[in-house]
Amino acid sequence: MNISLLFNIFQGEISPLVAARVDSPAYEMGAKRMENMIPMPAGGLRKRPGTWYDGTTKDNSPARLIDWLLSDGSCAVIELTAGTTGIWRRQETIPGYEELPEYEKTQEIPNEYGEEDIAGVKYAASSDNLWLVHPGHPPQRLAWDGDAVSQTYPEFTGKDFAAEGGRPGAAMFYAGRLCFAATRNEPNKIYLSKPPDSMTGEERYTDFTIGDNPADAIVLEENDMHGSRIQWLAVNRGFLAATERAVWSDTGEVPTPATFDMNIIEYAGAAGLQPRGTKEIMVYAARGGKALRAVVWTQQGQSGGFIDMDISEQAAHLFTRGIKDFAVSDYPYPVIWVVTRAGELISCTVNIRAGMLAYARHPTEGAVEAVAVSSDKTGDVIFLEVKRGSARNIEHLVMEDLVSADYAESHYVDAGERRVFDTPTRVVTGLERFAGKTVRAFVDGALEPPVTVSADGTAEFQTDVVTLHIGLPYKSVFSPNTRLIPANGTSLGKKRRLEKVILRLYKSLGGRVGPDEEKTEELITRRLGSYVLGTVPEPFTGDIDVDVSGNIDTETEVLISHDDPVPFTLLALVERVAVLEA
Repeated sequence: MNISLLFNIFQGEISPLVAARVDSPAYEMGAKRMENMIPMPAGGLRKRPGTWYDGTTKDNSPARLIDWLLSDGSCAVIELTAGTTGIWRRQETIPGYEELPEYEKTQEIPNEYGEEDIAGVKYAASSDNLWLVHPGHPPQRLAWDGDAVSQTYPEFTGKDFAAEGGRPGAAMFYAGRLCFAATRNEPNKIYLSKPPDSMTGEERYTDFTIGDNPADAIVLEENDMHGSRIQWLAVNRGFLAATERAVWSDTGEVPTPATFDMNIIEYAGAAGLQPRGTKEIMVYAARGGKALRAVVWTQQGQSGGFIDMDISEQAAHLFTRGIKDFAVSDYPYPVIWVVTRAGELISCTVNIRAGMLAYARHPTEGAVEAVAVSSDKTGDVIFLEVKRGSARNIEHLVMEDLVSADYAESHYVDAGERRVFDTPTRVVTGLERFAGKTVRAFVDGALEPPVTVSADGTAEFQTDVVTLHIGLPYKSVFSPNTRLIPANGTSLGKKRRLEKVILRLYKSLGGRVGPDEEKTEELITRRLGSYVLGTVPEPFTGDIDVDVSGNIDTETEVLISHDDPVPFTLLALVERVAVLEA
């Protein structure tokens, strides 16, 4: 019996422990291996864009990255290292190429943090003010005046948050109030400052004077927290707090000293990492730091409420070393970006309403150590701190619009840069950071063979270069799970053989497919009669049929790979399978 199996909604890499759940939609559309490919909610897979090189951290020290959205709509990224706070800002871009932002470190400010403190810093932003807290240091306030960032250590009224043992370990803004919690002396007490003055609108973030007036500061201590330390505070359709034992929400009323109260959502427990929100969910690291959970708002008629769920259960194998950092991007669709303690970058495409939680690995040369997401004018920008050799780079990637993006400006290399030359040249200098490495380049919309950079930072190309995208190569791999085949009873364990695959591609070039990495063949993505020697090939959109001589086995093995520095988007995959046992 021959049958065609269609893959068009991809659920990402699935734990090998789920290999017998052939009846599960997540497994059926999932993958054994998903590397440097990103599942899309509308269907299909896209190759991960490459990263742009921005610079290095202070003295190549380990860094924490924090995003800060400013009142003018721009965003700053804070590079937090031991002793120094760096401010990264977007610079002017080339007219007509606003989708290619450039970032520079514009300022460095001394701080009091040691290297062991960086991971424990929590933050809260409100317009042009960013508050940083750590239980071992007084709260600090960063303020943006339109030109530069200033740093102060404010004095407080009604409560001394600078005193030893009274320094907060968690912070957020809620209903115009600055909220502190998790001091060493009062680990499960929450403080809310006074709201802005109702007459003048003046902020009162440093006034924690308690009273009975609705505009007074609020103090809440939940005895039901059993003395468990508060790990974080967050806001998403309401006030959220987490301890090592449970996750809590407020009652939803306007907070006043008389009405503010908290209720338990779930006895799950949280790690100390700062949570991140996207649309109707708040994502956090579970107690122990080896799983992702989410607080999800559900609407039922005129009322609604929160539920708490494990969103990494079916990809638990990706987090066995623990979660070090994570961030969430919303554009062009929600994606969670996770950095593990093994130095891996993991993505999860999220569509809670459709039941989509699609994970993928993103290996690169080096170890990823931190991540943050900046809301830019042209979309979200994902910032990474990556240790490559002895250098710790600040790099960023942009999820460009696959439909309208300029193919000639494709950037699918890591730690890359763009060069434009007034006079065509074959010799490119100034590449010392790539010395001794093999790089890939996309030259004037065409591919160049791999080039090794000399010790003095020089690379020589085969053709004249005007516009050049150059950087480190990376490989994308997708291998789908074995599908259940309609048969007499289950097809689990029955012999089968893969005979043909059909790939529906969109604006792609290159790629290989086969039953395994040793038996792949090149995809022909150029239409006959449409390519003229010496011209730039157009990206291919359409279907490609490939005859595959698969082994006779109980599982179907298909592997699609791509290692050229150009886009590759797989909209659908069809496997033509012969079932040898009825």
